[in-house]
Amino acid sequence: MRLFTTLGALFSGLFLLTASPLLADDFPKNLVVNVAVADICQSPTPVNEETACTMLTTQALYGEPLLAKDFVNGWYRVEAMQQVTYDENDGWNSCGGWIRAEQILLADNIEDANLVVTSDHAHVYTAMDEASAEGSFAVNLSMGTEIFGESETLGVWKVHLVNGTKGYIRGSHVTTLAAKADQGSMDLRKDIIRAAKRLRRDYYLCNGRSAYDSSSYGQMTGMDAAGFVNIVYRANGFHLAHSVNDMYMNCTKMSSNPQKGDLVFLSSANEPDLISHVMIVKDDNTLYEAYGCCGKGSVHKISSVEKLGATLSSYNSGDNNGEYVIRFGSFIK
Repeated sequence: MRLFTTLGALFSGLFLLTASPLLADDFPKNLVVNVAVADICQSPTPVNEETACTMLTTQALYGEPLLAKDFVNGWYRVEAMQQVTYDENDGWNSCGGWIRAEQILLADNIEDANLVVTSDHAHVYTAMDEASAEGSFAVNLSMGTEIFGESETLGVWKVHLVNGTKGYIRGSHVTTLAAKADQGSMDLRKDIIRAAKRLRRDYYLCNGRSAYDSSSYGQMTGMDAAGFVNIVYRANGFHLAHSVNDMYMNCTKMSSNPQKGDLVFLSSANEPDLISHVMIVKDDNTLYEAYGCCGKGSVHKISSVEKLGATLSSYNSGDNNGEYVIRFGSFIK
């Protein structure tokens, strides 16, 4: 069972890298993210928590492939090829924005990732003995980060970093994408809930798409509703579309009775055609969501009765409870 979904599946690899500068006539050019988390902004201007809702487009994780289209004053205009979004005029395209030049490297010779981080974070250490105990580390990867593992010895993977060096990561923090692709639906549903639980109490960040890291000085981390679902599913082998509305367009629509790991989509009763929120189903009366506003909020567990006024089995998809129009969808076969 192959789990990658949407156009992002075409760009699931990591890259071997060169460090030569881009010239004006070099575009388009393949890039790769060289930091744990990088902001992709609406304009070539730094974003903070107060401006994230209007100026942050999305975030890209370590090793994510980007396509550079332009360069202005230390910023590249890029497309995030594993994050697709729908536009009424242009159809499906990669999510675009601006990224700081120091956060990327040029990329050539695709090297497919074969591991994905399933813990909330995973340190990549510079030596195997450090990975077995506690030592210095090269980068602290977010859940959902994909990386190439060369070999596993005594529960430690040797991995390829995007700058051409090697590192070591604990096997308990990753799983192989091959295992995810072959996983049965019942185990997959359980793993989606495990991933959601690991992110409980993570920081809410409007347009964020990364596990919160309190030690990530100078770089915002956290997630909104779409980012939360994106990261949880990415840790389970999926590349979902960018926004909650994009996700709903791509999912298998359900008439009723969503199961563990399925999704509940909400729109305002006043704007029923605009999907504005998404949550992960644990059971008939339990949901996981990232909820907040203006830098305040968190990933948390909430009862369906508290959120929606009744258990999920009380509703059919499309029902209006006076506050929300409730819809159900799934990516699990």
